[in-house]
Amino acid sequence: MCHHVRERETCIPNRRAALRTLALGVAGVALPAAAFALTPEPHPDAELIRLGEAFDRQHAAWVPLWKESDRLEKATFAAIEAAGIKFDLATYEWHCARTGFDVAADANVAAVDVLRRLAEQIAAIPARSYAGLHAKARVVFWECIRPADYIDVAEEALDGDVLSVIGLLREIESLAAEART
Repeated sequence: MCHHVRERETCIPNRRAALRTLALGVAGVALPAAAFALTPEPHPDAELIRLGEAFDRQHAAWVPLWKESDRLEKATFAAIEAAGIKFDLATYEWHCARTGFDVAADANVAAVDVLRRLAEQIAAIPARSYAGLHAKARVVFWECIRPADYIDVAEEALDGDVLSVIGLLREIESLAAEART
């Protein structure tokens, strides 16, 4: 309690000071609520989009592994054929080790396993937007089209079924882009 006039002036604020203090306290509570209200809602397919982006990165990392594995597999079979020997498992395994196909195939399989796990996660989530549908469609493309049918194949040399799926993917991607704007 204030005992004299001077002390009272410093410990008992006037109405203006009291209102200012009260207003600052209310503003301190109101600002976070206002900031929360301005935060946009998360995308309905945010998790699906995130998984689709992870799938795309893994796919990009897998393609060179697949190419090397494919090249070495062909070299292995060519070496067996050139040797003119009867094909059996022991001969095949020996040539796989000699050409390096065994190591390349293991790396390819490991990358495919990661892609499959991502594909399973993507398949388990229902799409609610074109962006989510696009993520799912890219997985379907990978699952259904053999790599040799589209990797390093000029567009004019692609088979009709591959072109159809690529066209569908492009349309879904276009719709997803339009929906974002």
